[in-house]
Amino acid sequence: MTASLAKDDWKFDGNFVDVGRVAVDAWESVARSIPDERWRTQRPDTHLAEYLEPIVLVQDETVDPMVDELGLAPLLAPVLRTIAARYGAGFPALVSLVRLRAHTMIPHHRDGPATRPTVCTRRTHTPIVTNEGVVFEVRGERRHMARGEIVEINNWRDHGVVNGGDEDRIHLIVDWAPFAPDPSRV
Repeated sequence: MTASLAKDDWKFDGNFVDVGRVAVDAWESVARSIPDERWRTQRPDTHLAEYLEPIVLVQDETVDPMVDELGLAPLLAPVLRTIAARYGAGFPALVSLVRLRAHTMIPHHRDGPATRPTVCTRRTHTPIVTNEGVVFEVRGERRHMARGEIVEINNWRDHGVVNGGDEDRIHLIVDWAPFAPDPSRV
């Protein structure tokens, strides 16, 4: 990290980082099998509650029973290995499947100390179900993420997403926490 980076650039000097790729066909099969009512049970306690339909699979040390019920551990393992290979030793502080309905958007916002208790994490998105109308924008840079790409977004910067397609978007989101965070980055 260079001294010239602004507070919102602590993660990296950019908007997106390509972390790797994983197979997502099995994830897609599972995600499509989840009933609508299950998607609607865990509204986030944030200003984004009306836009997101998350299913929190892991939060800190708590693992949702759905992980065992649907056999998700073997599907999650290659994702976590790929993230660990990029960022080093750590743990998944938050793992969730997040659905964004067709023809909706998440307005521009910033994550940070007020909205995220795990601000020292690396936020990665892995598209499970997507369409060409799903476009992320981080500080003016637009990007469509392909199925199976693992991409970190600099979520301390102003960012948002539009799903302009006819199909819901489902991403696997992992907040990767290093074992030894640098206190100067908080």
